[in-house]
Amino acid sequence: MCVVNDDGTPDISGAPDEITMNYDMLHLAPPQAAPKFIRESELVNAAGWLDVNINTLQHVNQTNAGF
Repeated sequence: MCVVNDDGTPDISGAPDEITMNYDMLHLAPPQAAPKFIRESELVNAAGWLDVNINTLQHVNQTNAGF
């Protein structure tokens, strides 16, 4: 939940149960999860996502040898 003051700055004090805000567009995204066949493979990390280097997106245990 994000609480924003009238001047646009975030409010980090205690959050109420309900917040009313004006908006021009509301974009909601569901929680994300890797597909089941990925989560159950040997290629994932403890969180269930492909275990890749954040800078190269190459898998940390698999190489591109032969390509």
